[in-house]
Amino acid sequence: MKKVMTIAALVVALTLALTCVALAAQTAPTAPGTKKNAAARIEQAKKRLAKMIERADKMKAKALDRVKKADARFQKAVDKLKSEGKDVSQLLADRDVLASMVKVAEQDFDAVVAKLKEAEGLATQSTVQQLKAAVQEAKVLRSRVRADLQEIRKYAKTVILPLIKELNGGQKPKQNSVQNQNATPTTQAALITL
Repeated sequence: MKKVMTIAALVVALTLALTCVALAAQTAPTAPGTKKNAAARIEQAKKRLAKMIERADKMKAKALDRVKKADARFQKAVDKLKSEGKDVSQLLADRDVLASMVKVAEQDFDAVVAKLKEAEGLATQSTVQQLKAAVQEAKVLRSRVRADLQEIRKYAKTVILPLIKELNGGQKPKQNSVQNQNATPTTQAALITL
């Protein structure tokens, strides 16, 4: 009987000790190795965010440079058409619309960078959910910037370029079509087979 009581006491003591160890492990703030991993993840997140900010700034600079170059070409076309005595009032109105679209895209670029900088400030261990939400919001803003840029391109291709071509008197004739008009029917057949 003494043996059974001793064994039961040992089992109870062992169970109680294991329960205390498990409870202590659950309530401990973090293990030392986990802090190192968390700090490394935070640093890695900060580096990624810094790269994202840098890329967004470069993308903004590149887009604005393209807009400036396109605006210079647009101004040359308007000046040429004015010198020919054509009415360019519609082109100038379209230019204003395009400028407002560019302004919106520039503001969206700034919003992306601001949100990424905010996320960079949130890169701590206690704000992981906020960091993820800020990065996700920056991605949504970045997709809006892409949509803005696509809208600008589409507007330029579908509204402005056709209007410039119309004011120029249509497309310029190609040299091959002039040669084909002067050719005899047999030489036209020879040109087609080539």
